[in-house]
Amino acid sequence: MKRPRVTRQSVVGTLSEYLWMTVGMFVYSFGWLACIMPANTLGGGAAGLSLLFYHVTGLPIGALTLIINGVLLLIGGMIVGWNFGMKTIFCIGMLSVTMSVLQPLLAAVTPAGETLFALDPVSDRILLVILGGIIAGIGIALCFRQGGSTG
Repeated sequence: MKRPRVTRQSVVGTLSEYLWMTVGMFVYSFGWLACIMPANTLGGGAAGLSLLFYHVTGLPIGALTLIINGVLLLIGGMIVGWNFGMKTIFCIGMLSVTMSVLQPLLAAVTPAGETLFALDPVSDRILLVILGGIIAGIGIALCFRQGGSTG
């Protein structure tokens, strides 16, 4: 059996795909952590469940996302089979990393004691959720366009 030939073009193409998936996960995480979380609302999927557990336990959202997606991957592997994609595993890991990196940055407090993003989440709640959904959707679209998935 012949092994596929590795060319410079195939390596650059693969690196480009993973770079865009990483950018997509940063954008997705920003939508959740900068908009949806400050509005004190929840969404669907593992990120929404992580946000719920964050409010209950206080554990970091990135770690919770990794745990929840890990359990879902195990269940999916047993049901669908284990050959369902390295890109999915990469995106899940990158989502956890980006949420872990962005959460402390977006929760920074100014010397005056105000949060860095001083928004009034009560009056702007619906706007924050809509904006967060749009931003997160753009991040997921960047990931999907490269053949990735978040679970």
